Amino acid sequence: MENYSLVRDPGGLYRDTCKLWNRAVRTIPGWPQLKVAVPDRRRTFALTLDEFPSPFRADVEGFLTRCAEPDVFSDSYYKPVAELTLRNRRGYILMAATALVQTGVPISQITSLDVIVNIDHAKALLKFLYNLAGDKTNNQIYHIATLLKTISRHHLHQSEETVDQLRRLCKKLKPEGEGFTEKNRRCLRQFADLNKLASLLRLPQRVTAQVVRRRQIRRRDAVRVAFATAIGILLNIPVRADNLAGLRLDQHLQFAGDRAFLIVTSDETKNAVAVEAELTTRLVRLLHTYVQEFRPLLIGTPVPWLFPGKKGARRPSGGFGQQLSGFIAKEAGVVMTPHQFRHLAAKLYLDQHPDGFETVRRLLGHKSIETTMRYYRELESVLAGKRYAALLDELLADHNAASRRPVTEGV
Repeated sequence: MENYSLVRDPGGLYRDTCKLWNRAVRTIPGWPQLKVAVPDRRRTFALTLDEFPSPFRADVEGFLTRCAEPDVFSDSYYKPVAELTLRNRRGYILMAATALVQTGVPISQITSLDVIVNIDHAKALLKFLYNLAGDKTNNQIYHIATLLKTISRHHLHQSEETVDQLRRLCKKLKPEGEGFTEKNRRCLRQFADLNKLASLLRLPQRVTAQVVRRRQIRRRDAVRVAFATAIGILLNIPVRADNLAGLRLDQHLQFAGDRAFLIVTSDETKNAVAVEAELTTRLVRLLHTYVQEFRPLLIGTPVPWLFPGKKGARRPSGGFGQQLSGFIAKEAGVVMTPHQFRHLAAKLYLDQHPDGFETVRRLLGHKSIETTMRYYRELESVLAGKRYAALLDELLADHNAASRRPVTEGV
């Protein structure tokens, strides 16, 4: 398939074929009882926590548990951290420890967090990650460096001299600029073609209507409607991908007759800002159709997730995002990630309301207007160019009109 076919993803097709074969072994009488190995295409860099010595595992859990101590009367009280932040910190610690192993430090010597924040070890592991990224820094490397500094200062209570050394490392590894990346600019340029914008806006209702007309509804049809409904939510309320994947029927959606509200509490969001929005009538109808007619085909037993994954489990936000991106590309011809719906929302609103940064701030759940301005003020340059071009057209039209006006001699 790789050498002699035009299949877009031969590796994925091979993997799916292996999975279907094994399903046939389990479910079809008389099928050859030979199971095949399903290739794991995940690109995992970090070792698992279980692969490290038990003292290190205990230290990591101690740090993460302390970060989540919610009892204000406890001597070890620490302002609660969002679940997503804890997951990210665990991942960053494992990446740092794995990088240290890759530099030649035996895994048996990594017995505590002191080992990875040791300044020589910190420099070595960060340099390894820097080289791995093509001799350049990125947000992930910067966040790992920042976490090492946090562990040194707040968990290990090391000397100010040590913390300052890590602080200087963070400063050097901070990526330049915090505005739009070229990837995000390229995404928004697509919507200069209004047909593409219309195709994306109509996708949820169009796909659902196609499936509803089918005589026989299969599970794959229910999955299409699930994806279409998720995109409908992103178009109306551009929540972050992790919150989208974690939406629960019993917690985040509240129906009141023909009205519905989406509510995500502050302890569930990345920046501790709650999301509360009323859904449009069109989106409410879409949700009712999906929940009542199609979602039951995706679950075997009752589960709370709005978009249940394999065996009714919560969908991983990364995998869900990739599936949605592929679905959007196929159905609308648009290349974008779930997170880029946030940028699209800002663009569409600011195109019509150039001074509407406060509305965009509230829509996206930014804590401060400075965050909104930092990311989206460069959209003003595009709007400024369009307004100036419109002014030139107006001046030219006035000039043409004046040149055609008859000249009256005398008064």
